[in-house]
Amino acid sequence: MTNQPSEPPVPPSVPAGGSLDKMREHLGAAARAERAAALDAWLIEMFPSHLPGVSLIAVGGLGRRDCAPYSDLDLVLLHNGQPGIDRIASELWYPIWDARLGLDHS
Repeated sequence: MTNQPSEPPVPPSVPAGGSLDKMREHLGAAARAERAAALDAWLIEMFPSHLPGVSLIAVGGLGRRDCAPYSDLDLVLLHNGQPGIDRIASELWYPIWDARLGLDHS
């Protein structure tokens, strides 16, 4: 394996308006959106979507697509009296806790 020199990092472009505050706001919004997309993908992978009458709803920062670093997940498991919902909830909540993410759930 050869060690190729890496390209120098390209500084982020400044959005219209050109101020440093606007650039920070732009970069922060992009980072929050990336965190939300990553969490969505992870939760979708864990959630058994084949269950009729059961939905996992994100509220709070994730629901707004505004995930700050180290923020908790605010999730609602909505169901129509599905038998075994406690098992379904456990299969969702425990991996979140095991990942050491904060969870506010109902």
